[in-house]
Amino acid sequence: MLNKNEDNKDILLSQNQTNFSENYIPLSEKNIPKTFEECIHSLKTTSILKSLVTNDIRDGLPNIILYGKEGCGKYTRLMITLQKYLGDLCNPYKGIIRAIDVETGLFVQLPNSKNKAKNKVIFAITSKSHCEIELGQANSNKALIPFLEYYSNSKNINLNIQKYVILRNIEFLKKETQNALRIIVETSHSKIRFMMTINSLSNLINPLQSRCLCISVSSPSIEESSQIIKYVCMKNNLKISPKKIETIIEKSYYGSYGTINLRELLLTLEGSCIISENKSSTSISTLTVSKIYTTERNEASDLLIKEVKKGNRDEIRNIICKIYEIMKSDFSLIITGDFFRKILNIIENEKLKKDFIFLTSHWNSELNKNHISQPIFQAEAYIYAVCDLLQL
Repeated sequence: MLNKNEDNKDILLSQNQTNFSENYIPLSEKNIPKTFEECIHSLKTTSILKSLVTNDIRDGLPNIILYGKEGCGKYTRLMITLQKYLGDLCNPYKGIIRAIDVETGLFVQLPNSKNKAKNKVIFAITSKSHCEIELGQANSNKALIPFLEYYSNSKNINLNIQKYVILRNIEFLKKETQNALRIIVETSHSKIRFMMTINSLSNLINPLQSRCLCISVSSPSIEESSQIIKYVCMKNNLKISPKKIETIIEKSYYGSYGTINLRELLLTLEGSCIISENKSSTSISTLTVSKIYTTERNEASDLLIKEVKKGNRDEIRNIICKIYEIMKSDFSLIITGDFFRKILNIIENEKLKKDFIFLTSHWNSELNKNHISQPIFQAEAYIYAVCDLLQL
């Protein structure tokens, strides 16, 4: 249990903020930048992208590759660029999950838990204007080219503009797949444009690089990280000490690169938040990632809650894998966002409720250090710990 000392007051919510557990939205969900102005670091990159969105909508954006270390904000900037460029025509943030058949490259019905075809598809997020594919999925190399050959057959019929394809982590593509992608980039320029992310350009063949505008995104410096933390705290009515800022930054370095990871920064800040209400002091936090055989986060967390109540650990593991497989971008928001809030509302015992909040906070602030490489295992460990706590 936390003691009411000065360390616990490093980060405090305003005293007039009540019912935090019922209305709580993870910091990592609320504070993802949605405008260029909110992108505090790598300002040169932001300036280049801002100049691109002034292009005539009929001309389209160039093919873009953003490269930089893990967690530096590449995907975030691509989404801001696309949303700003399309304006009122379409909101790429309001996409739906669709399944792509590995063999044919066509959109097919989303598989369910009883459908054996779940291993024969990859998943994409689509809107009226764009299609987004995470290339870390199994079978991405096999499915990508057939899909792009189908998808590049026409322009966006409704808007009469080019369609946009966001390919995340193209370092997962084999050389032969990259060569095939290069041909599609060349031959379908009038119909689709590509926006891609990669950690290092050295993993990309030169012919594909030469067909795109390659822009680097730098990781935030210590000073920029401090500004980001202060901005998030100000936006969420949090007070934070300089010493706590230093500690959070120290814990936000990721991998062997020795660079600050923005995702880790928000997660560590999340795990450091001490919520203060009247006479009680409790801790709360959250993580970031997601996927399930449903297009709704709410349905995904409901399915998980149902099996947690039963204490069925084999099915819990199966559901966690499904969530990650289909809704990777929302994984943590489901596990420690939606799931967290729903379990919190179920628990009536105040001590048990407080223990559950501490457990979630601990998982986010400590165990999430490896969540990028093994999020499923960490989520599994967390859910099992919740079962043990509730004796399910």
